[in-house]
Amino acid sequence: MDRQINWDDLKFLVALDTFGGLKKAADQLGYSHQTVARRMRSLEKELGVRLTDKSGQRWTLTQKGKDVLVVAQQMEQKAHEVLRLSNNEAEAYSGRVGISSVSWGMDLIVLPALKEIQSKYPDLSFDLITQDEMCSIEAGDVDLALRFTKTPPQDLIGNKIGSVRLGLYGTAANAELFKKTRYADITFIQMSHAPVHHDQWFALEDAPKRTMFVNDLQTMLLAVQHGLGVALLPTAVANNQEALVRMPAEPIVTQNSAWILRHQDNRTSNKVRAVAAEVGKIGKRILAAS
Repeated sequence: MDRQINWDDLKFLVALDTFGGLKKAADQLGYSHQTVARRMRSLEKELGVRLTDKSGQRWTLTQKGKDVLVVAQQMEQKAHEVLRLSNNEAEAYSGRVGISSVSWGMDLIVLPALKEIQSKYPDLSFDLITQDEMCSIEAGDVDLALRFTKTPPQDLIGNKIGSVRLGLYGTAANAELFKKTRYADITFIQMSHAPVHHDQWFALEDAPKRTMFVNDLQTMLLAVQHGLGVALLPTAVANNQEALVRMPAEPIVTQNSAWILRHQDNRTSNKVRAVAAEVGKIGKRILAAS
């Protein structure tokens, strides 16, 4: 019971698991890989258990290491919560706000909102994360997230700002094939991780036989612009692309809606609420017009 550990060493364990290796963890933490290895050995000595197995350049967690990792991750999340609570008391409209969104939401909604925010609150600064995978508000990665989801997590607060509509788009050449019902000559481009949204023409005998799979919306948009096929795209995005033509097919209202979400600990944060309100206002206008 007299043993004591350096709590700071636990972040090295979390980083080792998060980034999948010693060098990547060291790069992310801003330390040398020798330092990370030394701190991991120090943690193992303090705890009196083996947390990692090393094979060549690869480090893996033992079962005991995985057990300790769960607790370390919980501690990291609680530490973020403490920081958020302390910041909320003293802050006004200054400091930093972290925001995440998928690429098209960042482009059409978040960035225009920040332009308005900066004119009102020039002392605010922003950390923007654009990616199709969702950053964790719960773990403190960001303060605010524009998410497209059917049901947001119960431990987050926020507002639904609109529905997401999809339309079928292609170049003029593909639109001509579509007009002549030569569907078999058209390639359908879709997300590799999402199911196809079935429409009447997909069920026809001469429906598209070729498919192209992509893993992000930007690649899908570029593929359609290059004339490689047609795709179901958010109308808010595709309606602004001059090279694209919308096919005469009924738009699809997806089950996912746009939400602006924040952690409950940010309920009283003036700056986060102000940014959320502006993003929500711009988002409602953009989505309603599409």
